[in-house]
Amino acid sequence: MLRVKQIRHLLGAGLSSEDIVYLLPCAEGEAPELIGCPELLAAMRSRLRRLDEQVEQLARSRNALADYIDVAERIGRQSCPLFEEGAALEPAGPTGPAKPVESVESVESVVFA
Repeated sequence: MLRVKQIRHLLGAGLSSEDIVYLLPCAEGEAPELIGCPELLAAMRSRLRRLDEQVEQLARSRNALADYIDVAERIGRQSCPLFEEGAALEPAGPTGPAKPVESVESVESVVFA
């Protein structure tokens, strides 16, 4: 049961299962505390750098989306011509080009899912 708790804590810290297999022999206690050998610290620092890069990318994506929202709000139309025609398009995906969908709610479920 101790190993399961250790693994859950390490997963919660954003470590991959591969990272955990590598780090687990250095784990002590439930939390766990990790013995700070140079190899272990290098592995954890590498994972931290990857997490930082992901956070930075998410921040850039968030800022870009916020900019699109700001521009759309400034334009301030009550409706979009695409939706006025009654035939919204589902975004293109890995299976092919954009295709008609039934309603705006369908578009929102695809875009914001």
